Amino acid sequence: MPNPFTDIVKKRIELTKKKEAKLAAPIASDIFRTVRDRTSMYLGAKADVTSDAASVLEAMEASWRGRCRLPDPDKPSSDGAEPADCFETNHLIYAYCLESTKIIEVFAKAIELYARDEGLGVPDRATQAWLETTEALFFRPPPPHSVMALASSARPDIQVIRRNAYVRLFGMDLGYLLKEGRPLPPPPVSAVNKDFVPTFFRFLEECWAGIINRENKSGPNTSSAITMAELATKMYNMFHDRRRWGALEREEFVAVSTLAWFHMAVESNDTAIVKALDAQASTTAQRLKKIADRVGVPVPERNDAFIDLARPLSTLFRCIEAGDYNDAAHAGALFLEAGLANDLEYIISKWHQATGQDAKAAARKL
Repeated sequence: MPNPFTDIVKKRIELTKKKEAKLAAPIASDIFRTVRDRTSMYLGAKADVTSDAASVLEAMEASWRGRCRLPDPDKPSSDGAEPADCFETNHLIYAYCLESTKIIEVFAKAIELYARDEGLGVPDRATQAWLETTEALFFRPPPPHSVMALASSARPDIQVIRRNAYVRLFGMDLGYLLKEGRPLPPPPVSAVNKDFVPTFFRFLEECWAGIINRENKSGPNTSSAITMAELATKMYNMFHDRRRWGALEREEFVAVSTLAWFHMAVESNDTAIVKALDAQASTTAQRLKKIADRVGVPVPERNDAFIDLARPLSTLFRCIEAGDYNDAAHAGALFLEAGLANDLEYIISKWHQATGQDAKAAARKL
């Protein structure tokens, strides 16, 4: 017997696939790579080519000016139309996942040790250029009118600024800091999406329930798609409650820019800093762990899961924030279309590894 719900989903799957491609694939909106061609920069992919801090900062400013902006819920949709050549940066969750690995603290210590003496060896010219550029960009005050100039005498700690954004948008602080007894300084944040993580976990549960039930002889159960759409709408509203009038947009951009820079430093065995510290390995997490061991900074055990989650979760959250799954047909595509279902299963598994929350086990009880 034909299932009308399945027919509707099939008609929308192609649109969904065109918009999202594969959630697990690196998206083309990385700030530095997006502007690389038009600024003659080549960052992260070759060990012997680097750019000075002024050039990188100029590229960041160009990225900020050319970004795609979220539609303002208080304006008609026509007012929020974006130019065709705008590009999306990664979502703030990308920065959260990567900062959860202590990657900034690891490289801060590496810069300190290289500057102190020759205990890590004498860096070659490419490594010196990377160290100098990184220190100038992320460990010194930026020019006062730069998009990167968030910290001030009113809010002097840039890490606290990022943590404030994580707490407000996701209801999550950096777990390793809480374990080390370093809570977010007072005053407490009042406007927080406290229900975001439980809602997202329920979304993953329902998605997994849809995946395991899609082969039913009577046709897929539509209840998971309906519930997912309701949960997606709830998350959409939470995001927009915190984002009104462009709130947190600049904080997100600066956080993502910062973490993208450090992420690129360990994405390949060919980067200058990886070669200098003899940190070649088969995965990004292993490279970071080798560098962390060399500089004496302990890192969390679940770093591989957080790193693997950063880009696919960023893409998924961008789609949720855009309202792409606020109806059952689009939500159902996430478990009825094989490619998207594989991507969501990947996110479900990595979320379990990173947080300990097992959506598969919970879904079996639904």
